[in-house]
Amino acid sequence: MVKEAISTWDEVDNALKEISENTNEIEIIETELTEKLTNAQDKAAKLASPLKEKMKFLEDRIKDFVEKNKNDLDGKSKQLNFGQVGFRKSVKTELTGKLEDIINSLRKHKMNDCIEIKESVNKNIMKKYTDYELEKVGVKRVAEENFFIKLTKGKCK
Repeated sequence: MVKEAISTWDEVDNALKEISENTNEIEIIETELTEKLTNAQDKAAKLASPLKEKMKFLEDRIKDFVEKNKNDLDGKSKQLNFGQVGFRKSVKTELTGKLEDIINSLRKHKMNDCIEIKESVNKNIMKKYTDYELEKVGVKRVAEENFFIKLTKGKCK
């Protein structure tokens, strides 16, 4: 696309009109696509639902059978033609007290690696400080002018 210079305010206004028209076209295209995707997802969910229910039913029946027949397992599992069934040991931790008390206790027992600390800088709050205060902590305020285009709603229909 050849980049032609704009030389009058009327040309700027016409270009804004064209941007506005293109924006409307894009919104129509994206809305139609979103609608098609939503319909496809709904259709897929409806088609998959009975299959998922059947799978859950079969999994529950298999689990009941395997629990009743643990003695037939080779250790903790059994390999069959179409898959493997068995039991895995899983370990989880549950907090039984108040979070603050647990954190203090972890610090007391030098288990600091169990404590997650997330620190970050809040640049929006920094804006309220003076340039001098910011410079003391290694931050510099940078002001810049950014070009913008604000379209007038409903003008290009």
